[in-house]
Amino acid sequence: MKSGYRLVLYACVFGLVGCDIIEQAAEELGAFDLGVEDTEGPFGDDILTAGAPCDPLADEDRCDIGCAPRADDPDQGECVAACEGPDDPTCTGDSLCNNLGSEDEPFYVCLPNASCGGLDFYGRCEGDVLTMCGFNGPDLYDCEQDGLTCALVSDDYGFDCISAGHTGGCGDETLLGRCDGDILVYCQSAETGAVVRYDCSEDGETCGLVDDEAFCLVEGTEGCGATSSEGYCESGDAVFCDVDRGEIVSDSCADNQVCALSADGYRCVEVEVPNDGFVRVTGTWQFEKRDLGPGGYAAPRPMPIRFATLQALNEDNQYVATGSTDEDGRFTIELPNGTDLIRLAVLATASTDRHALSVRDCPEQADGSNCNIHGAASDFFVPDEDRDLGTLTVTYASGVAGAFNIFDVFVTGFDFAIENLGRRPPPLTALWREGSNTYCNTSCCGRSTTWILGTNRDTDEFDDAVLLHEFGHFIEGHFSRSDSPGGFHDGSPTDPRLAWGEGYGTYFGGEVANTSLYLDGAAGGVSRTEIDADYTADLRSARGMRQLVSEYMTAAILWRASRGHNGYAGLGTEVIFETMANYLRSDDMADRGVRGVDLVDFLDGLICRGHDPEDFIENVVIGIHRFPYEAGGPADCR
Repeated sequence: MKSGYRLVLYACVFGLVGCDIIEQAAEELGAFDLGVEDTEGPFGDDILTAGAPCDPLADEDRCDIGCAPRADDPDQGECVAACEGPDDPTCTGDSLCNNLGSEDEPFYVCLPNASCGGLDFYGRCEGDVLTMCGFNGPDLYDCEQDGLTCALVSDDYGFDCISAGHTGGCGDETLLGRCDGDILVYCQSAETGAVVRYDCSEDGETCGLVDDEAFCLVEGTEGCGATSSEGYCESGDAVFCDVDRGEIVSDSCADNQVCALSADGYRCVEVEVPNDGFVRVTGTWQFEKRDLGPGGYAAPRPMPIRFATLQALNEDNQYVATGSTDEDGRFTIELPNGTDLIRLAVLATASTDRHALSVRDCPEQADGSNCNIHGAASDFFVPDEDRDLGTLTVTYASGVAGAFNIFDVFVTGFDFAIENLGRRPPPLTALWREGSNTYCNTSCCGRSTTWILGTNRDTDEFDDAVLLHEFGHFIEGHFSRSDSPGGFHDGSPTDPRLAWGEGYGTYFGGEVANTSLYLDGAAGGVSRTEIDADYTADLRSARGMRQLVSEYMTAAILWRASRGHNGYAGLGTEVIFETMANYLRSDDMADRGVRGVDLVDFLDGLICRGHDPEDFIENVVIGIHRFPYEAGGPADCR
């Protein structure tokens, strides 16, 4: 938000931005020549001492600390010196010792003819006027003139101009959670900012970590992590959590059993071996989808219900047999030959080797594990002979088709994650009902749950971009690292961690759907966001790489890093997710931007993982998006 050429100097001094970009800024602002000769190295042969005259735009790298403009004549500057504090006599002449850091991390510099008093770079708000200490003394910026408000962004960042809707979300609490003794603390939903604090000892359990994620565990056990008591099927085995023992059970089904959804969850259930007393029933299940385009929702069209669970039920709703649809919605199921009436139900739940997800009907609840799974059923028939039921359709008018679209989109998300991350995501429950609001009053994502909006005012069950955005959050939370504080976001500059998380979610959806156009339908029309666009940061911001940024710029940089842009070859999808999985979650992450994962850390990861992004960073990240990334990455990766 803060501009002016003097401000980039602070960023250079602090190592927040590569000093090589100041030459570009100088050209833009019409820098002048003080007659100082160019030097060979980055610091040259002629190091200028404190107090020496310097060009504020050209000689910052020839001063020990930096070149600050004079308060009485900003076009002239002098090299500054480090000092120890307000009473340090090191500063000579008219120079005064000022803190350009924060109270926790002070950085004292002698500034010519300028005194910030008790003000530091952390800043403060006076109404909607942001006041902070810069090279020229107190720096003021009226946030209201850009439609923003002055507020505390985070305890780590300080005060800045930010969207009026910013709430800070969950603060320092994350989806992965933490243990405070036996108190489990985690962010239920980054969008709502709801933080859960649960005393595990009330259930005779203790708080502990499983794969870096906090859970209530049975004391003395390793715990089940994200595996629930409902479980899932894997390679014909039933995998579920034994809550009493706090252990994951992998039950191999016998020859006369099959892994299927039962009253207790996915378990090995007995089936009769097919013989002459059985008949084979075939058919195809489909649902009606309404595609969202820039002009609105299209007419319903048929889509196969892929990899869904089938249940054959009698007139008393008793379980008779189980099966599943294939990738084309086709099924074959063997039923006992008899005179009992049977109907065939298809459920929006999958438990295959690739998918472990379900869509349930209680979006207003924080936990949907005990809610009904959405489904549809055929008419009753008598299985007295082999038959083909033909094509069975879940119509749009039924009010259930949306559940199967959510299910279908998330099946695609599972497949994408497996192909790009090498393993299946943990079980996921989506909560939605036609005409209903959600627990978070929007579409949002938690640790193992997504809530999908279904109100008449704004419905998201057919907004594939929104669905994949939320699925992206789910993948990030389990396979990478998310430090997003959550809260309101609208594309305007915001907390870098929030911008990273939201921008990544939008990029993820575009990558899966192979489109850079993000569409969100509502009663008032269709919101369109093109992420393959030149959203920019402030190359000269005083906060450098720590500045507030737009989630749209983050998404654009990710998209172009993967796909390429303006003549620069893309690095490929696999590079993006390899970096997210193996750098952002590792102990090797340098964390050079704000505290927690942000765009800076991702760019560092591209370098540290050996993906050679330097050309892309210089020409696209810095050159086009104007983000002042310090070229070269962390020192131990150069």
